[in-house]
Amino acid sequence: MKANRFDKTIHSDLFLIVLAQHLYQALYKAKAIDSHNSQLFTRIVDFVLKKTPDGDCPAAVREVISSQTKAILGGKTVSEFVSDARSKVVGDALSSLDTRIAVAKCLLLTGAGTSSDAASLIVDGGVRVRKANIENCREALKCLTDLGVEEAKSKWISLVKERFPLAKGFDH
Repeated sequence: MKANRFDKTIHSDLFLIVLAQHLYQALYKAKAIDSHNSQLFTRIVDFVLKKTPDGDCPAAVREVISSQTKAILGGKTVSEFVSDARSKVVGDALSSLDTRIAVAKCLLLTGAGTSSDAASLIVDGGVRVRKANIENCREALKCLTDLGVEEAKSKWISLVKERFPLAKGFDH
């Protein structure tokens, strides 16, 4: 009976290790294909925040998750990873609007920035950046509304109305 339980434990631990490795491999491959993808950035941050190994997790699984997390984040903490992304976005005037939105949201998720930091990341880029289409402008407005920074929200609405005068849903 004990041997049977031991065998099941070994198999479930191995399954968890293999599963964790496959998930990280998928993230590595996606990062290699398009490292500037905003959805991938969000998925990495979300995955790292949700997959922190706890005390109930077998030691081997914790080790795999810990080592793979360090590798996917480039040896940084998740907050440092997001702060670095913010610095890159601020330094690149043409960074896409969807990337600015993703980094702004992750600043708050990780505690790497304030609501004002996140709002300025979106608004300061304006609507002349890549992928500043109506859909992304609406997503930016939703994000700014959620952030609760009214001044930034008003400025954003003005910028969008100036760039897209016929767009609907951008009223004060």
